[in-house]
Amino acid sequence: MVIVDLREPELFEEGRVPNAINIPFAEINEKFTSIPTDKKVVFVCHTGRMGVESGNLLLENGYKDVVNLDGGMARWTGQVES
Repeated sequence: MVIVDLREPELFEEGRVPNAINIPFAEINEKFTSIPTDKKVVFVCHTGRMGVESGNLLLENGYKDVVNLDGGMARWTGQVES
């Protein structure tokens, strides 16, 4: 599984889902090909809206297992690393 945090690097550094990588939403169109196609992809953002758009982009480009963290970091209650 690959967890992709779409928030800006400053927010990513303040706190993120453990093991997440940072690809800011503004860069996802150029960098999504660096995300493996053979793994589940979970998008995380502030509230979930950017994750939906990013997920659709991947699905349109042949990715099969893409989900969005519902509610984003605003609703995340799990462990956070910084």
